[in-house]
Amino acid sequence: MGEGYPIEKAIFYTDPFYAKCRAYGRIKEAAGKGGIRGKIATKYHGYIFLDANAQRWLEERGFDLGAKSLDNELLAIHGGFGRPRAIVKDFEIEGRVFKEQTPHRVRNSFWSVRQLNLLRIYNRNIRKENFRNGWLVDFGISCTMPHAIYDSLPLFEAHATMGRDLVDFEDRLEEAGIKMRSLRTKYYDFRSRRK
Repeated sequence: MGEGYPIEKAIFYTDPFYAKCRAYGRIKEAAGKGGIRGKIATKYHGYIFLDANAQRWLEERGFDLGAKSLDNELLAIHGGFGRPRAIVKDFEIEGRVFKEQTPHRVRNSFWSVRQLNLLRIYNRNIRKENFRNGWLVDFGISCTMPHAIYDSLPLFEAHATMGRDLVDFEDRLEEAGIKMRSLRTKYYDFRSRRK
């Protein structure tokens, strides 16, 4: 991004909280315009700032909210306080892993990832732990285009990274012993990759 890049803007593009807000905001916007039908990720309801009592309650139970790790410069950028923030979304049960899912559910998971990419949301963290009951539940390192970091990359590198979600999804299926052919994803062909 370069040395002269404003730190406020760098934080906006690298903070997991903002990454989640951008991704869910794009999903909500597309749903409102009729650009998507049905659920493509766990349902998002908004965000909250934790008050001191909630923060203390969580910390007493062993949760490290990272509030004490912000230095004075970062605190000033965040308005002088480091209140922990939280995304509010539906609770998705752990559910079955891919190899125990029905082909219909796995196909829906695949098309959800594809739909997100069409909306220019790149999760960049396609792994089995990031799926609950067939839905993506975490967008903490996602990139929603346009994105300052990708604008600073060479074009070929940006495009290669954007194509990773579907390739990583295929890798998760291979790990589970599921063949893509059995899913009948006829409208999308994975590009061949070197082994």
